[in-house]
Amino acid sequence: MRLRRFINPVLTFTLTAILTVDCDNPTAEEDKKWQGPFPWKIFEINELPKNTSITGIYMISANYGWACTNGSEILGFNGDTWCVHSDFTNSLKANFWDIHFSAPDDGWGVGLKHIPGVYPGLVVHYDGKDWKEFASPPGEPILFCVYALAPDDVWVGGPEGIFHYDGSGWTPWPVARFVWGLHFTSPAHGWAVTSHGSYHRWDGSSWTSVSSFDIERRFDVFAPTPTTAWAVGGGTGLEIPPGYPIFRYDAGRDTWVEWEKDWSREYPPILNGVHFASPSDGWAAGQAIYHFEGETWNHVPTPEGFHAYDVFTLGGDEVWVGGFDRKIYKYAPERVKAAP
Repeated sequence: MRLRRFINPVLTFTLTAILTVDCDNPTAEEDKKWQGPFPWKIFEINELPKNTSITGIYMISANYGWACTNGSEILGFNGDTWCVHSDFTNSLKANFWDIHFSAPDDGWGVGLKHIPGVYPGLVVHYDGKDWKEFASPPGEPILFCVYALAPDDVWVGGPEGIFHYDGSGWTPWPVARFVWGLHFTSPAHGWAVTSHGSYHRWDGSSWTSVSSFDIERRFDVFAPTPTTAWAVGGGTGLEIPPGYPIFRYDAGRDTWVEWEKDWSREYPPILNGVHFASPSDGWAAGQAIYHFEGETWNHVPTPEGFHAYDVFTLGGDEVWVGGFDRKIYKYAPERVKAAP
């Protein structure tokens, strides 16, 4: 789902010959109480309060990444451990819902501020040294998602629509309400999805709606190529049977259709995030995890109590998942071993 992305802020990293995150006080370590035949390493960030959710995750490399929470922290990964790198708890109470980078020294986070009675949208920016608050779109109460193509080409979405930053200011695009997911293959091609189950395409100059048989909520979207795209979400809870969690773009008919799977033997899960390393290697995560391997989505076992809000893959085994209760999961199929 990203459930859709909750809230969370800040970190600092050191740029040397090799990109690193400086974690003086490691607070996240692999959970040694891992149990069962599940192909996941579990990193629990003990410095975070219980029940904190990791709402956004972005990996620049296998040894360098960032994440945000539904508290007011931004986490850094240094190749060995995750740590709370910075937070706005004292200076700026906030909740973070999403995080995205166009380059190692150009990161963006969005969410909302805790100002009673107002709760305005929040944007923060990372310049390679520090995270700082950035001017947010005027009048926008909350921001759910962000996608940065360049420092002067940034898109955000929220209840009032889509906004674009061009290096000097924000331009509103009120094409749809409650925009939860954004993805771009280039400055001239992108997708937006809403919690109302609508789909919108960017062509470099304008947004247009694309037809769909979908009536359920969509929380995330990813386009591996300009002619292929996937969206995830879930039903409203009123449908019988429940709604499809995965939809795909049918370029031939220029419409969105459900992924054809027989859900009769299992209850369709709600999914919060989707990410692809290539057109034949993608992941979707939420109440369950699925791996796309070229032709179909296959279920991947997860530990008890698992719930995900975002997923990011670099390809192969480099798959990271932001989860509930201060946990981050790393795909590790080598952990599935026969009992001695």
